[in-house]
Amino acid sequence: MAARSPCWLCDEPINYALTRGPEAFQLDHAVPVSVEPRLALATHNFRPSHAKCNNLGRDGKAEPITGEPSEDW
Repeated sequence: MAARSPCWLCDEPINYALTRGPEAFQLDHAVPVSVEPRLALATHNFRPSHAKCNNLGRDGKAEPITGEPSEDW
């Protein structure tokens, strides 16, 4: 994982020291597992997000604000 990457959905910094709460890091999938289960463990499908941003996309409709993530993800 790239160090200190911002949330791919809102482009705001993530506090990686937090382990709980809406501002904490949560692994997100660019293509939702509900849409493409075979990508559940594909690292190229992983994106950094806040817990609150990831939870907004539970229905598979979350759209990133920042465009395409870097190749680090």
